Amino acid sequence: MSGAHNNSVCIDCVAGKYSTLEGLSGGVEGIDSECKDCKEGRYNADLGGKEETDCKMCQIGTYSATKGASSSNTCAECDAGKFSSTAGASKFSFCKECPQGFYNGETRRPACMPCEAGKAQNDPGQSECANCDKGKYRSSDMKDKEKCVDCPKVFAQSDKGHSSCAACRGGLYQYETRQKVCHICAKGQFLPRIDVLDAAFPAASCKMCPSGYVNNGVG
Repeated sequence: MSGAHNNSVCIDCVAGKYSTLEGLSGGVEGIDSECKDCKEGRYNADLGGKEETDCKMCQIGTYSATKGASSSNTCAECDAGKFSSTAGASKFSFCKECPQGFYNGETRRPACMPCEAGKAQNDPGQSECANCDKGKYRSSDMKDKEKCVDCPKVFAQSDKGHSSCAACRGGLYQYETRQKVCHICAKGQFLPRIDVLDAAFPAASCKMCPSGYVNNGVG
């Protein structure tokens, strides 16, 4: 009869679907209407899925809100600055922001990386860490990766992105924190290193050379 449905063969569930049951008729809506959709966070690129596990999970670092997906292309990547450690994630909210002190410069990542020495990050969800400013530093052994700290007295740092500050040598002094440079004693003056390293020294005061001594240079 014209238009009659051919029941002489069994038809596979289409890609994106599966069925664990035997003897399905397909009903009036189509040959695969009783096949179940793969759930969100999963996909099936093959015909004839027999188990829910035939629907593969989206990989870690990706997610999909689409039911009945037939391709891994439906699994969207978590953005840079975010991460997901969940396989088969079904929505964007599974992509979490990197916490403070951590970053992620790539998409589709399972975790975020801690800021390297000389850098810090005080904001969540960032794709990179910021260099420490001049006069500041952050060493690799510091637990707090959210901020850089000031160079202490008698130390200075003239560049950005450093993990330490440089001590003022003899003839140089600095008795304030967060400084970029050490100060230089003028000609005819000197500053013993023992004073330079004394953080409790009351003032930045170079000494005059005593009688019988000269200093024609600075520092």
